[in-house]
Amino acid sequence: MVVLSPLVFTLLLLPPLAAVLLLPIPAIVGLFIVLGQGHFVGSYVYQFFAGRLGWWRVVLYALLFILLWAVFISTKSFDALLALTAVVFTAHFTWDSSHILGNRELLPAVITRLPIFLLFSGFVVEKVYVVPLVPFIVPLVVLLLGIYIFCVALKVFHYDISDFLFMGGALGFLGLISVYPLLSAWIPFGFLILYHYLQWYVFYWKRCASVGKARVRKYIRNMLIVNVVVICLFLFWKFYEIGDMLRYFFVPEYFYLWTLTHIVSSVRLRY
Repeated sequence: MVVLSPLVFTLLLLPPLAAVLLLPIPAIVGLFIVLGQGHFVGSYVYQFFAGRLGWWRVVLYALLFILLWAVFISTKSFDALLALTAVVFTAHFTWDSSHILGNRELLPAVITRLPIFLLFSGFVVEKVYVVPLVPFIVPLVVLLLGIYIFCVALKVFHYDISDFLFMGGALGFLGLISVYPLLSAWIPFGFLILYHYLQWYVFYWKRCASVGKARVRKYIRNMLIVNVVVICLFLFWKFYEIGDMLRYFFVPEYFYLWTLTHIVSSVRLRY
C-alpha cells in the first residue's frame, strides 16, 4: 500500500501555511477556489481513466448539484451552505489524511482524529453564526486525549506517529485560537483546503511512481493541462467583462456546491 511518510506529511504543511500567512484573505479564497476546481476536474479525470465514472454517476452528481442549489442558493441560505461545507470538508480532510498516512486501527483512529475535526469545523461554524462552540468542544478534546493516554498505558493499542500528528495539530490549533481569538475563519479553513490539495497531488504522484515512469508522466501531464486550463478560465472571468457563465464555477457560493458534490463523488465507505 502506498502511503506518505510522516516527514513528508509534515513538510507539506509549509507551502499552504506560507500562503495563508502571507496572502490577504481575498487572495486566499481565490487561490483555493481556482486550485480547487483544478483538483475537482483532476479527480474526475482520474476516475474516468480508472473506469469509475459511468454515465449514471454523472447524472447522480448533476442531480445532487441541482438539489444543493435549490436548498441553498435559491433560498440565499449562504451561511448555512458555508457551515455545511466547512463541516463536511473537515470530515473529508480528516478521513483522507488518515488514509494517506496509512489507515490506523478504528478505535485509536477515532480517538486521535476526532479532535482536529471538531476543533476546525467548530471554529468555522462558530465564526459563521457568531455562537460559542469551541469552549464546549475543548473539554471533549481533553477527554479524548486522556482516553488515548489511558489506552496506550494499558496497552489497549500501541501509539503511532500519525497519532501525534493529528493530536499535535489539534492542540496546536487550539493554542493558536486561544492566543488569537479574533483569527479569521478563512485562515484555518483556507489552510486545510490548500493542504488537502497538496497532499493528494503528492500522494497520487507517489502511487503512479510505484507503477512506472510512464504512469507518472501521464499523471503530471493530465494534472498540468487541467490546472492550466482552469487558471486561464479563472483569469479570463476575473479580468474581462465577458465569460459570465464562469461565475458558476468561481463565485464562492457555487464553489461550495462543487465542493460538496466532489466530496460525495470521492466517498470511500471502506476504512
